[in-house]
Amino acid sequence: MTRTNIPIRLRFLRIPATWEIRMVEGRPGHKPAQFAFSKIEADRSLEAFKVTELDAWKCREEFFALPQKDNEALLKFLTKMGVWLHMEEKLLGHSSDEVTQHYWEGHPVPIDVAGLWGFREGLKEALVDRKAFSRTYGPALSRPETGFQLLQQSGIEFPLRFELTNVAGGVVTLTDAYRMLLATVFFDVASGLRFRVCQRADCGQVFPVETRHEKKFCCWYCAHITTVRRNRPHKAKRRR
Repeated sequence: MTRTNIPIRLRFLRIPATWEIRMVEGRPGHKPAQFAFSKIEADRSLEAFKVTELDAWKCREEFFALPQKDNEALLKFLTKMGVWLHMEEKLLGHSSDEVTQHYWEGHPVPIDVAGLWGFREGLKEALVDRKAFSRTYGPALSRPETGFQLLQQSGIEFPLRFELTNVAGGVVTLTDAYRMLLATVFFDVASGLRFRVCQRADCGQVFPVETRHEKKFCCWYCAHITTVRRNRPHKAKRRR
């Protein structure tokens, strides 16, 4: 019996959501922490939303390119992505009454901002180190103060639908940014792509290795600016 490999593509449908970052107080014994709060419309059927499709890999590039711990840039990114986690995610308990109240009012679970940055580093590590892919992403996202585990080590589940058009293929359609970002990593790792981290100190972008050439930088500009910075002390010394 002959078997045919069927291509699978990823679709990310953005559902609009409003975002804000707040510093919340915890109960006695817990330090204040920043959390990202989101709200979506009361009628959550897809037909009621102005759904738009975004390129999942470009979204990941934007996430990786955010300046480290720049919460203003992070807030703009979250607003562009829309829903981060769906309402199915449960909040079992939390050290902050403000976070708990937001959830019980019918809104998505607030996300620990430090956890979001940790999640990003986990995605980068998984692309660069294949062994890391089998471990839990973003350990900061499963910290006790979030009250729930976002990703179990048993695996990730994505909905798959087959389309029988001119060419048979499968489609994974996701409407939350969290699983969309995970899916891009899964697709790339499953495809056997190799990645490196840009060696420019203030870049840190992850880029695919497409040739056998030992490429150290994600783009020409990063290589150029690193060379310029390295030569500055020598030029200054010659002038003196």
